[in-house]
Amino acid sequence: MNSKKGQASLEYLSTYTWAILVMIIFIGVLIYFDLFNAEKYASQHCTFDVNFFCHDYIIEKDKDETNKFNMWLLLQNNMDKEIFINKTKLLNNNYEEIVCESLKIYCRFNEPSHYAQALPSNQRVSLVDPTKEWMPTRLCMLEFKLCDKIVPKGDKEEINVELNFSGEGKSVTHLSYGSIYTNVK
Repeated sequence: MNSKKGQASLEYLSTYTWAILVMIIFIGVLIYFDLFNAEKYASQHCTFDVNFFCHDYIIEKDKDETNKFNMWLLLQNNMDKEIFINKTKLLNNNYEEIVCESLKIYCRFNEPSHYAQALPSNQRVSLVDPTKEWMPTRLCMLEFKLCDKIVPKGDKEEINVELNFSGEGKSVTHLSYGSIYTNVK
């Protein structure tokens, strides 16, 4: 009589052991294919306060320097006056400063030559071509090159941007903040 109870309990345990093993393998496969990574499903965005509107943005791992990235921002001046960017600052998601070897500002965004630059990016921006200006509603491109941060290709990265600007010929400065969250190309 004891052998039948022992056999029944052994069959019971082995059946549920197989079921639990299948569940563990299934969960392992889901983890392996990164299906539990919420960051993978989060939408990309570029947001600024009311002073600027972000039209386009790219963060790209530098091809030559493994621990650096490049970033392009296409921003529209939403104010009713010409402005000049005095200084920029890039920050990671812990609000630690990221320094880039260069910042070039192209106004109009599709022109071959830049009108202002900063070498490195956290220094004061200097005017290269005084005939150009960032007029209201005009799109200008900010090009940050060789920024010091390791960004894995294909991962999502958040970069915070601080723009210090003033009206053309004015001494009063203003700050504008933005955030870019996108896939690294």
